[in-house]
Amino acid sequence: MGPQAAALIAYQIVRDQVREGEAQRPTFRGGRISELPRANRSYPRNRVCAAEGCTTKLSIYNRSEFCWQHEPVHTYVSRGKRRRKEAA
Repeated sequence: MGPQAAALIAYQIVRDQVREGEAQRPTFRGGRISELPRANRSYPRNRVCAAEGCTTKLSIYNRSEFCWQHEPVHTYVSRGKRRRKEAA
């Protein structure tokens, strides 16, 4: 039996149940409708790396004016775990 035949049989069973009053209303499940998450910050399109001679096109999500190769080195500050106010 192919998928079309199986679908036809399932349809006929449901149709017969509806005619006989046996079918129950469908139960819908899900969560509350909520706001969509905030959109990602974006920057102007068609920007090019500011380094002299570099023609790399920057992503609209890259806040820097340089590409990854020409971005100045930044110091990383490890914050560690945050303490709760009660534990401090």
